[in-house]
Amino acid sequence: MERLPQELIWLIISALTEQASSTQTLAPLTTISRRWQTATEALIWKEIQVVYVDKLDDLTSGDWFRRARRGYIRTIDWWACIDYSIPLSLEEQDLCAEAFTDALQDIYDQRWFEELSRMFQLLYSWEGDRDQGLGIELALEGPGQVCYNGEGDGQLPRLSDPEDAASLNHRQGWRFNLLPYLARLGKGDLASLPTLSVVNSFSLHKSFSDRFWPASIMEMLAIFPNLRKATIDVGYVVISRAEEAVRERRQGIADTIHFLPPHLDTFELSIWNDMSLSPMHNAVDYLSVSGRDELSISLRVLSMRLRNIRLRGVRISSDLFWPVQDDEPFWLNLEQFEVLDMPPYSADGLWLLYNDPFKTIDAPQTIDEAWEYEDERGYGKRGIVNSAEVDKLYVAAAYAVQKMPCLKQLTLEFRGESSQDGACNTLSFVRNLNEGSASLVVRSQGGYKPGEATRLAWRTLERTRTDRRRSQEPRSMEAKAKSNPPFSTAYLRDQSR
Repeated sequence: MERLPQELIWLIISALTEQASSTQTLAPLTTISRRWQTATEALIWKEIQVVYVDKLDDLTSGDWFRRARRGYIRTIDWWACIDYSIPLSLEEQDLCAEAFTDALQDIYDQRWFEELSRMFQLLYSWEGDRDQGLGIELALEGPGQVCYNGEGDGQLPRLSDPEDAASLNHRQGWRFNLLPYLARLGKGDLASLPTLSVVNSFSLHKSFSDRFWPASIMEMLAIFPNLRKATIDVGYVVISRAEEAVRERRQGIADTIHFLPPHLDTFELSIWNDMSLSPMHNAVDYLSVSGRDELSISLRVLSMRLRNIRLRGVRISSDLFWPVQDDEPFWLNLEQFEVLDMPPYSADGLWLLYNDPFKTIDAPQTIDEAWEYEDERGYGKRGIVNSAEVDKLYVAAAYAVQKMPCLKQLTLEFRGESSQDGACNTLSFVRNLNEGSASLVVRSQGGYKPGEATRLAWRTLERTRTDRRRSQEPRSMEAKAKSNPPFSTAYLRDQSR
């Protein structure tokens, strides 16, 4: 075995890897010889899951063979462990409940920052041993609902009316045991973290995305100057009446998008459960005092420097595509723009679905009932699309496509009544840059009829492309693809059911 050529050792290990249930089953091969250890560990350490940073440090420090593991790693799936116990020193202080919960949240924040700092300092120490990018999958292990447990001298007053929860921000909601603790960076924490040029991709673990304050994650990405792909899931459940907390969460994302590194190529953002209390209620109003949809505007500015953007479950408006007052946007490199599972509301929280008089549900609607949108009742009596409001979005998208010379696919998809039903309304635009052809398909389950403004906007786009094609001098196919490639076909298909 020791005399086998290194190439043959690689072939054997590769064949065993294809049959193995996990790379860990290859561990015995590392004991054959140093040559087998090197070849095997290059596969075993390619993707690793980390719980304890100190253990990772120990396994990648010391002799040459241990240090070589740093260069093998391509993906780290990190499940950071945070201690949620209450320190004795805090329990012994004579604090009112409000001061106690504030102090406890500060302690939790500090613990999470210390763990984050340990991991990033370790990765920083590796930079001299690596010449390839590293992906980080971040998760925070711990109780899913870390809430105030009543400690402290005295109790906070209970909410006399559930409607009072609407005015509470997230930190106040945690004091009242209404909202879970979310880890967040404190003032000055970001400046204390090292710059990690080795990290080129980052994703917030979907299963544990309800443990972080989203704005803190966005801020943290600034320390990865070579980041090319970022995937952020915002998954914590906020009680539907905590309107200020929901609004604060969304505004925090809008305010921190500018922290994303300049070389970012692909951005994915998912927001889960951004629905109203029931079909009888409107959703949270996200418009600012000046009447602007700040998150849609921030995402539009970001998208103008990306190649791919995917939004899922994010409530957006026409501001995502076309500004009301700002300069005309231009998307030089954008190839894919996907907006999936949009909640069916306008930016001010109004439903985009009217009640359908012919629609029946098994259980009656009551005004105070917390609605389970995933059950068979779906959207209740709502089912008729507000075509005029949807047209505003589709017209803005048509304007934007004219400014996207490299665009290959644009998808706008409204959330269906349940995950089994699929989208209730979809606009799909696909363009083949090599052939110079494109197609537009609009589907609806709620009787949406494209208005004259929508038809005119997309047909104007077709004529504009065709005119440009006729006026262009002959040039290479690659040059055509980069200079507003024309339509050869464009059609609008209404598939109402």
